[in-house]
Amino acid sequence: MIGNRLIELAQPRSDAVESLLAADSTEFLIPAPSKSVRAAIEGSRGREMQLPAHERERANAALHLVRAHWREIRDAAQTLGTSKPPLDEDYDPGVYVGVYRHILRHRHSEELPVDVVLQVGGSAQELPSVTSELSATPQEVDSIIGELSTVDDADLARDVENWYRQ
Repeated sequence: MIGNRLIELAQPRSDAVESLLAADSTEFLIPAPSKSVRAAIEGSRGREMQLPAHERERANAALHLVRAHWREIRDAAQTLGTSKPPLDEDYDPGVYVGVYRHILRHRHSEELPVDVVLQVGGSAQELPSVTSELSATPQEVDSIIGELSTVDDADLARDVENWYRQ
């Protein structure tokens, strides 16, 4: 949900899917890697960036972006008062979950502790035969760009900067 990505799922709207998103039967999971799992993720990402096992891995978020994500969560926690973040750069799963619980306050959510590192062979990008891939058509891209061109740059920048306050 960083940078408004999928944040719309967390915000109550008066539309046709709101009853589904707010239903007791709908649950949002907040994956919360332990510190050791987070360290393994960062280590893996660093290796992946240096020597990608698949050409598509080059498009994954670089390690500095993964770390920037944590700093953004930590700063959001401090601003929101959802927890007292550590003063250093160390990842804290409780701070992480606190921010996402706040964002998902209008939804049923549950923490999903992740404390096991699974050994992976190969690349997550190596999929079995895929018959199709989800992608926007040129007309859809033009439509989205057209919608975005009507948004004031300052408003867009403010919305992205304050994604967790939505």
